[in-house]
Amino acid sequence: MTTLDPRRALGQLDDAHPFVLLPLRLETRYVGDELWIRAYPDQIAIASHEPKLTDAEADRGRAFWSSSWGRDHETTRTAWAVLAAGGPLRRALWIARQMKPTNQPPAPPVFPTPELKATSWSVAPYVDVMPDQLVFTLLVDGTVAHQVIGELIPSPLVVGPDPDVAIERAADGSLVVTDAMKWVLDVDAAVGAGMAVKIPLGTGRQAFDRLVVVGVKLGASAAAAAAQLEDLLERHRYGAGLQLVPQGMATNHTDALPAGQARDEIDDAFERELGPALFTAGTDPSRTDGE
Repeated sequence: MTTLDPRRALGQLDDAHPFVLLPLRLETRYVGDELWIRAYPDQIAIASHEPKLTDAEADRGRAFWSSSWGRDHETTRTAWAVLAAGGPLRRALWIARQMKPTNQPPAPPVFPTPELKATSWSVAPYVDVMPDQLVFTLLVDGTVAHQVIGELIPSPLVVGPDPDVAIERAADGSLVVTDAMKWVLDVDAAVGAGMAVKIPLGTGRQAFDRLVVVGVKLGASAAAAAAQLEDLLERHRYGAGLQLVPQGMATNHTDALPAGQARDEIDDAFERELGPALFTAGTDPSRTDGE
């Protein structure tokens, strides 16, 4: 175990800054006289969006802006439909953002020089917002029965295959993975990566009322942590997607309407990202939400 104690370090943080606690998926198993606990980051913590563009994507972005540059709203909407048809939709939004000209019409568009990559998939999915360490706590009748501090968690924490490494299988048929990904499949590697613990219970299995696993990123300043969170949300916005549920949105299927049915997503994305401003920023404290 590491000599660091995040429980004491937590008390030294400035409570003027809020904490964002992202969910974890937990798995438990009794093995002999031990309780094994494994933790996995939730989807919201995983970054899979790749900011770099391929040559083809950069060309699509130039074509979009060239056909809509200085044109009216409907012409721009038509050009957007062409870009979006090349899919995926959120990737098209990212392409439009990255290739937006650096000048204004009526001068001809001057395109930025984006960072390029050779293939559409070039980076293994990873998490860089994990806590420095996790604290695993077992409670009985509201009292702490066992508490174990995990090892330091590497950052970034790789959670998927590396596109540059060929997928192979060992002689026994098991999947061969990179060292960075071994923690996903091997519990001992997970212990070393801070994503699992083995808690000795003594003779006989004990029953527990609650298992709590929590941690915070102590190694980052408030500003750095906020920037990491902002970057993560942006990656979801242009990757798997990130939206606030609109007021009145159905959350359950009914005979009359399926859940989550909204207006056309392509048109919605156009108006939100490329259309006129949706609101005017201000500091008037009398304004309510939505104004």
